[in-house]
Amino acid sequence: MISVLYVDDEPDLLDLVQLQLEKTGEFRVDPCESANDALKILRGTGYDAVVSDFQMPGMDGIEFLKNVRDMHPRLPFIIFTGRGREKVAIDALNNGADYYLQKGIEMLPVFAELQNMIRRAVERKRLQDALLESETRYREFFTTSRDAVYICSADGKWIDFNDAILELLGYESREEFLHVPVPAVYASEGDRSPFQDLVVRMGYVREFPLQGRKRDGTIIDALVTAVPVKNPDGSVKAFTGTIRDVTEKKRSERVLEESEAKFRSLFEHSLDAVFLATTDGRILAANPAACQLLGYTEEEICKGGRDLIVDRTAPRFLIGLEERRRAWKGRGEMDFVHKNGTKIPCELSSGVFIDRAGSRMISIIVHDITKRRNAEAALRESEENYRTLAETAPVGILTCDRAGQITYLNQKMLELLGSPGEEKTREINLLRFPPLVEVGFAEGLRKTLETGVPVRTKEAEYTSKWGKTARFRLHISPLLKNGSVKGAQVILDDITPGPRAEEFCRTKEAGAD
Repeated sequence: MISVLYVDDEPDLLDLVQLQLEKTGEFRVDPCESANDALKILRGTGYDAVVSDFQMPGMDGIEFLKNVRDMHPRLPFIIFTGRGREKVAIDALNNGADYYLQKGIEMLPVFAELQNMIRRAVERKRLQDALLESETRYREFFTTSRDAVYICSADGKWIDFNDAILELLGYESREEFLHVPVPAVYASEGDRSPFQDLVVRMGYVREFPLQGRKRDGTIIDALVTAVPVKNPDGSVKAFTGTIRDVTEKKRSERVLEESEAKFRSLFEHSLDAVFLATTDGRILAANPAACQLLGYTEEEICKGGRDLIVDRTAPRFLIGLEERRRAWKGRGEMDFVHKNGTKIPCELSSGVFIDRAGSRMISIIVHDITKRRNAEAALRESEENYRTLAETAPVGILTCDRAGQITYLNQKMLELLGSPGEEKTREINLLRFPPLVEVGFAEGLRKTLETGVPVRTKEAEYTSKWGKTARFRLHISPLLKNGSVKGAQVILDDITPGPRAEEFCRTKEAGAD
């Protein structure tokens, strides 16, 4: 659809021209009765062409044309006016009009010609725009390309080149490089002639691997694309092409090959199961440890995919998928399923990465935690047994950390101390509470915490914070974690003589009086 702005101060003619042009279905016409209004319109919405009358109030067609050319130098413009205005035609063409067309008595042929003129003017502008765009793109590519772009003569002299070739080969100025023979930039000057013959024979060579030589003698790896430029008689007058430095790429490829070899070794010999999978649950590879863990062959695992080996009914399954989708990595515990149906508790870590093809892939490392789960269960059972024993023991038991803060005490300990409750007892610091310091308990506890040496059976008379007096036997032993003392356990036994306990207490009370 060609959009046309038609300017004429005759309303009837405006309607007629619009009707005749638009009935073909090829044009969309916006009528306008004033050149001044038309200029305002042309500052905004774009048009493919402008058709204008000459004789208009306020501003004639030539003046309107001059203003349009200031705004849009190449916008197609056609003067469409009355007969007998040859001077107007000359002025219009001299001021940049594409065509001049006289109105006539028989308007149908005139409309047909007007349509042809608009088509030709618009097509010519489009071709000019395409040519200008092509030339602009070529010049931008030539000057701004990160690849080295060159034109050289058949006898080995530089005709033109961009700054990228100077940077690539280490030359400081265009003047210096112009005096360098083309063969001198080859790592081996003997490589140029066979390459040049290949370009002539093939007519076009794309990314041919060659080695170049920089100004300081450094050898670089490059991919050269070249095409011959021929004379009318078919002889070659020049070569044009690009040079891409792939030295770093080659180095990276070598590093990548080494990295892939290391990964393959890790994959094959890892004691943990390792999988390579896609985000939709397909498994592409499974290492020997994975096959041993699950009882399947790698082929069976890849064919069955994630659904074959993972317990999808566990809540952790969906949680793990969502975490990995959101953060591109995930870590947690999940049940895998052995070929015989047994569920295997495992700890896994996974991460998403982009492969060479740009696809999202997932690496998954799975560690069997059956032994750990069993050990944890045994530990919980042991702790429950200890707590049961402690709570029913006939002696007082408490534990503390290295700072002397109480971390646990049983009911018997509360009874022995006459304590109103556990919360109040925990307020006592075993290393700093004065009565404990006075009877030597605090010192014995400190030594155990510092040296890890237990305090064997020791007897002492002690009056608790809540006024209960008794003779106690105590034992202090260290609590160890990874070979280091993390706290201590204190066992307290009331050894106040049974038959004389009441007398003992009265004596103590009398002495206090």
